[in-house]
Amino acid sequence: MIALWIVLGIFALIALLLSLRLRIFLHWTPDGTLDIYAKYLFLTFRASDEPNDELVQQIFALLGLRDVGSVANAKHAIDTKGVSTTLTELGSVVKLLLDRVWWLLRRGVFRRFDLRIVAGEADAADAAYGYGLICAAVYPLIGMLDAGLRFRRRNVDIRCDFDSPHTTVEFFAQYNIRLWPVLRALLHVIRENTKRMLAKEKQGGKGNE
Repeated sequence: MIALWIVLGIFALIALLLSLRLRIFLHWTPDGTLDIYAKYLFLTFRASDEPNDELVQQIFALLGLRDVGSVANAKHAIDTKGVSTTLTELGSVVKLLLDRVWWLLRRGVFRRFDLRIVAGEADAADAAYGYGLICAAVYPLIGMLDAGLRFRRRNVDIRCDFDSPHTTVEFFAQYNIRLWPVLRALLHVIRENTKRMLAKEKQGGKGNE
């Protein structure tokens, strides 16, 4: 009976951990610096300035992107499979990843979404023209995001500064999502890539018969 309670307690703990929120932060500063980090419970995860090459290769392989994990891998893939086959396989993997990313984005919420763009150029006419182009590109995109995603706090500020010699962009976002959809999306990607690799190996085996 005690063993049963222990097992139930473990399952309850796992369920609790999977139901807790993962907070992902993205900050792009006006000087062009990008900072991405995540927080879960009291832990903070941030990419290292000197990433572990072996770990990066394992992540790429896990996501089905082994062929572009390094220059050597890409050259080997092209030499063995050809450019067309390599690009076709890469396209299918990227499509799968983008589909899962969009799936994840729709299951979380942006607690903060702050975008500030100040259009500026040395010439006032160029600044005004650039401001028009930015508005034409950004506002339709924001409308598409509004239709498919959830925002708690969204602020988009686009303006023109005729005294500024260049355009500056600042962006900050906090995205919250429970952990279980993240694991579900990861397992889906691994399963689909495994099926693709097994199908390719099966075709290769038939070709050698």
